[in-house]
Amino acid sequence: MDLPSHPEAGDEAITPARPGGASWGPRIVIGVVATIFAVVILLHLTGVVGPLAR
Repeated sequence: MDLPSHPEAGDEAITPARPGGASWGPRIVIGVVATIFAVVILLHLTGVVGPLAR
């Protein structure tokens, strides 16, 4: 007696990528840009850079 095959059982061993998922490249670039932006704001507020810096 053979059991019926599972409806989701197929040859697809690899799960497909999410349709809206971003790769690591854009995430790293956005992270670096955000970090640089935060550092510039911090340095500006502390007076290291900006119009009052000497």
